[in-house]
This record gives sequence, C-alpha cells and structure tokens, in this order.
Amino acid sequence: MSKHFTYLIGITMLFGACGSKEAPQAKSTHDAPSNMTDWQHEIVAIDQEIEMKTNQMNLFEAKAARAQNLADRLQFNSRDVTEARRYWQLADYYTANAKLLEKEIHDLKVKRQGILDDKNKGNPWP
Repeated sequence: MSKHFTYLIGITMLFGACGSKEAPQAKSTHDAPSNMTDWQHEIVAIDQEIEMKTNQMNLFEAKAARAQNLADRLQFNSRDVTEARRYWQLADYYTANAKLLEKEIHDLKVKRQGILDDKNKGNPWP
C-alpha cells in the first residue's frame, strides 16, 4: 500500500467517509408553546444553540484525540514522521476549533444568565 494512499485513508477516516461538513441545524423555536413571551423564546433559542455548539465541540475534541493518537503511533516509524507531523497539525487545528466553540458556549451562557437576571430583578421568587 503506498504512503499517499494510507494518508488519504487516514484523512478520510478523520473527516468521515460520508459525513457532512455542514453543522447540524438547531431545532426551530416555532415548536415552543405559543403562550411564551419573547424573552422565553430567546432563552429557548440560546439553549438550542448551546446544545448545537456543545455537540460540535465534542466532535472536534474527538477528532483531535483521534489525530493525536494516530500521530503518536506514526512517529515511531522513520518513514511516517512527516505524516505524523501532519496529524499533529490536524489535531492542533481541531483543538483550536474546540476552544473557540468553548468560548462561544461560555458567552451564550453569560447572555442567557443576563436575560434571566433582568427578568428576576424585581421578583425575588421565580
């Protein structure tokens, strides 16, 4: 088996043979009960976005771990050191994306808490 063919198989396995590059779409807030207020709809939308971004972050973390593991195994074969470097770079890329999503999730949680705090200012009892 040629070195390039092996590399292509590895990349295909990391990206998924038939997986979509598109992020999964959040559920529609139209499914929420009609008696909800605007701020409640916003909370539902934020929760759905947090869930979607958490799933994406978990996917990037899993791909980073897989690429790191593959690179760690390839480094011991002198012919595959260059390929190992590529996988380490790929792992770094996935890790950076996961960290970016983690920050976005944190910002959404802060926004959500701010909305809840604004609604509960005058009412100490929820």
